[in-house]
Amino acid sequence: KATVSVLYWTPQTMSTLCSAVLLSTLGGLPSEWVAEYESGNAVASAEFSAARDAPTIGNGFVGWRVGPYIGPGPADIDIPPLGQQDPRVGGMHAALIYNGYHNASTPSHRAHLPAPTNIWLSGEGLNFAASKLNLESGLYTNRSKIETASGCSATVDTSQLAHRQHMNLLLLRINGTASSGQCSFGVNAIGQLPHVVATDFKFQNYTMSQSGSNYSVFQGTTLLAETNYSGLSSVGIVCNEMASSFSLSSTKPLDVVYKCVVKTTAESGQGGMSENELVSAALKQLVGFENSTYVDLLEQNLEEMRATAGLGGIEVTGNATVARALNSSLYYLTSSVRGECDGRPRSQLLTLLPHFIRERGS
Repeated sequence: KATVSVLYWTPQTMSTLCSAVLLSTLGGLPSEWVAEYESGNAVASAEFSAARDAPTIGNGFVGWRVGPYIGPGPADIDIPPLGQQDPRVGGMHAALIYNGYHNASTPSHRAHLPAPTNIWLSGEGLNFAASKLNLESGLYTNRSKIETASGCSATVDTSQLAHRQHMNLLLLRINGTASSGQCSFGVNAIGQLPHVVATDFKFQNYTMSQSGSNYSVFQGTTLLAETNYSGLSSVGIVCNEMASSFSLSSTKPLDVVYKCVVKTTAESGQGGMSENELVSAALKQLVGFENSTYVDLLEQNLEEMRATAGLGGIEVTGNATVARALNSSLYYLTSSVRGECDGRPRSQLLTLLPHFIRERGS
């Protein structure tokens, strides 16, 4: 274990440490986020232009870039219509799920799946306030403010996470408080738009019911096999059904949690499963999480994240800017790979060593 104490540094040192890290800014952050930011365990910004360069979050099994839009921003920032953006933005990737034959005309690439927790909010008087990625837990939070002429004043947070311990589990929490008036807003599922996945999958989206509960289902199969021997890949995703709009007031705060489970034929023991079988397996696993509270799941995730990141043996004290730079790098490495993907026990993980990433192609 190495502890690095930083008392002073040169511009050259900072350039080396932070060249690949989006440095965050303290000004305008919510007061309850400041301690987390100043400890070096979070990157955050209250600037909309910086928030649009949103991070990629994941757990080594699935990953996606949050956003691309995090609520309305200043009028001078040009935002293209939803249908005119890069089709890859807003979608999710899963380990070993590719589309495209391995040649020049149809190059193989990671297939773009729906990202059901990747949402953005809209409504009268709703504007971006700040965004934050906790580098220790991997929890990403976007904060919006609602101020309307009718007297509504509210703060709404949306937080999403790819669970480290339960690799198939995605979490989304929407919570808010109003200081005055009756406030409302809509939810836009950018990660579920057809253009996100149409180039890679033949997908269908529908709602199913079981034991009085409704679920949103995504299932599909890639369009092209990567090689003559690999075959097509199938995916089944099941989520708690999400409302399209919410309201809150000073006497009625908002706090809802949605869970999703992602199953693929690339997982061990599921290679021969059909789309419907994957959906059934995802639903069964999701139902198994119904009695697990959001707080308990966050604690399990944090425990696993700390155990994995601790293998790096690096701790920075003395300067939060350097700590954020290093913690950002460690987070992106930790969140991109898993030990069990190749049968290694966690005690033998080399995920924080660059040569391991090159050798394994992770």
